[in-house]
Amino acid sequence: MKLLKIICGILLSVCIILSAVFGTNYVKREIKTVPDYKGVITLWHIETFEGGFGSRKEFLLKTGARFEKIYQGVLVMVVSHTVSSYNENIQKGIYPDLVSFGLGVEVKNQTEIKTETPFQYGLIYGTEYTSCWCMGGYFLIENPNASGNSIVVGENGNTSPLTALALSDFEVSSLDRLNTFDAYNKFIGGKYKYLIGTQKDIYKLTNRGFQFTAKPLEEYNDLFQYISVTSNSNDKRYYAEEYLKFLLSKDNQLKLNEIGLTSCFYKVDNENSYMQEFVNSTVKSAPSSFTTPSEMQSLNELALKVIRKEESKIKIKNLLF
Repeated sequence: MKLLKIICGILLSVCIILSAVFGTNYVKREIKTVPDYKGVITLWHIETFEGGFGSRKEFLLKTGARFEKIYQGVLVMVVSHTVSSYNENIQKGIYPDLVSFGLGVEVKNQTEIKTETPFQYGLIYGTEYTSCWCMGGYFLIENPNASGNSIVVGENGNTSPLTALALSDFEVSSLDRLNTFDAYNKFIGGKYKYLIGTQKDIYKLTNRGFQFTAKPLEEYNDLFQYISVTSNSNDKRYYAEEYLKFLLSKDNQLKLNEIGLTSCFYKVDNENSYMQEFVNSTVKSAPSSFTTPSEMQSLNELALKVIRKEESKIKIKNLLF
């Protein structure tokens, strides 16, 4: 009898956990026929990392304009949000039909989606809830005119360039952590020999004619712009998912070089040689798209310990996909 009570207690706990996860944050996909819907599909766009040289929001709008020519009477409205404004609306029970987001955003009401190539970091037990419509990457950038071996990491508070450094083979002797703006400026000022930067830094350095070399850090990446369907309307969910799949189509993905970013699924040619090297590389590991800000903070703390040789790289890899 005691054993039976223990088993029942465990099963109850599991049911509570599954109910909390799937009952509030995720919605099971329904098989639908094409609805006779005419109206607006809302897409909230939230940026949590620096992009390339163009506007991600503008890219979504242009894609929406092409989508609207196919689905007459369905309009795509793209609205910029911050993490805070997104959370405020969700607390009021206001949900968009689609949300474009990066790490640092805890998205609610995600609906199961079916894409041609499931995004491996957007799966829960094999079911896809999130895809990736564009991405950037990390680089080890060197100023050949600077002396010493000091390195600075540009951080934005949402992602983990420290993890990209920790999983590389670079031997760190002197490390500073600054916001992305200060890290870039002090790097070009000659204070640091190396910068852990992103595609944004590659373009800025190239445009100013700065002499530098760069190497993609392909062991880790978290600079993904995700997209999920979060609509409360069955009819609008259908067209939201159609837009998502249209955005992920090869023709549209190959246009990402227009904004200085690349695709998670296709090789997008880039005129910048360092960016092309990144495009040709393969991301070895990444966090789940469902990773919370507190979990990213823990990952950063662990990465710092690995850099200081206080922990093993294996501990990081066990947390990633």
